[in-house]
Amino acid sequence: MATIMNQPLYNFLPKLLIRYLAGMPDPITVVSVNDGTLLPSLTVNDLTIVNLPNMPPNEFEETLACSDLMLSENCFSVSLGKAVCSLVPAVLWRHTLNPIDVLTSEDDLVSSVAAEMILHNPKSLNPWLAFPSFDPSLVSAFNSLKDEPAIQCLEIFGGTSTHRAIRALLTDEREREMFRARQLAYRERVSELPTPLEAIQKLTGC
Repeated sequence: MATIMNQPLYNFLPKLLIRYLAGMPDPITVVSVNDGTLLPSLTVNDLTIVNLPNMPPNEFEETLACSDLMLSENCFSVSLGKAVCSLVPAVLWRHTLNPIDVLTSEDDLVSSVAAEMILHNPKSLNPWLAFPSFDPSLVSAFNSLKDEPAIQCLEIFGGTSTHRAIRALLTDEREREMFRARQLAYRERVSELPTPLEAIQKLTGC
């Protein structure tokens, strides 16, 4: 979809990741599971970005469960729920900032990336909730996730505030424990939901 819409975010996302993952105490590997080509592969300082092809669900879930952090730009991603239930801190990217505010960001890297993106496509800084869409029908679904304490919603062009939030999720043990408690509460709520068969039976009266 991003390619069809000529949206260059994935081409520039590594630069943002370098900014947001800078200064961590240990080397970081970002694993992108896609068709094997979604993000430019690179190694810069202590950050490595690796693309993996799509894999069987059990292998993907094992990889996810071994992660320190899960990042998604899709508020409908099933993987978000899997991450939470695996007690992996989950970040949901969003872009709700005014394009002018992004271009004039006090964060030099963010403003520089934004300027490059808008040269590639003047509409590339349009806000989105499930990249690259800002369909009004998504708002209610996104708001429910925004208010879900087991998922951290962060502005992808948030600059310093986004960097601090990600650093806390990766390195602040108190923050991680608090997040884990919220995830456990979420998992408990999920366990109380009816099974698909029970839900169908309730809807159909069978």
